[in-house]
Parts: sequence; structure tokens; C-alpha cells
Amino acid sequence: MKVLVQRDTGDNVAPDPLVDPLSIAYSACVAKGQSFLYDSFTKKMYDITMPFRGAYVCGSTIEVNDSSLGESFKSRLTAWSINLTVNAGSVTIEQTISIERSEI
Repeated sequence: MKVLVQRDTGDNVAPDPLVDPLSIAYSACVAKGQSFLYDSFTKKMYDITMPFRGAYVCGSTIEVNDSSLGESFKSRLTAWSINLTVNAGSVTIEQTISIERSEI
């Protein structure tokens, strides 16, 4: 399937059409077009370490409340790891998530 990516009013077309012979479903083509658009913006990457609160799924959208910046924003989870530390009989479980924030 051939995907044409258009911005704004449709007069700003991507330089080349995206051609993927394996994308035969409409939803897959929309996702490919969105990916192209998202990759054309500037991104800020953050690594956040916090106590373990449960597993996350990479690729999901999460909301971050940053009190040091005084703002909240949505971002995409790109990586997730867990760290288990045993110290004098006590166990500490921390997780680190990597997120990307698009600047549109």
C-alpha cells in the first residue's frame, strides 16, 4: 500500500510517498503516516527513576506531572527497566522509564 502524508491543509505533502508492501490494512498505514509525522518534530528524552509501581508497556502514552517545571505533559514510553537491590536483608525495587516528549 502507498501512504501519502499531508500536513496542514493538504498542500504540504511529504517528499516521497511511503511504500510498504506489508501494510495492507488501513490502521497500519495510518500508524506509518503518524510515525513519519512524529519523527519530523524535535523530541526531548527523559529518564525517570521511581519506586516500582507496576509494569509499563513500551509504546504507550503516559502523562507526566513535573513539579520542577510546573507543568504536565503527555509523552511516549520508549523503554522500561527494573532494578532490584538487596542491602542488609532489605529489598529495594526501583524502575526506570525512558520517555520522549514531542515539541510541536
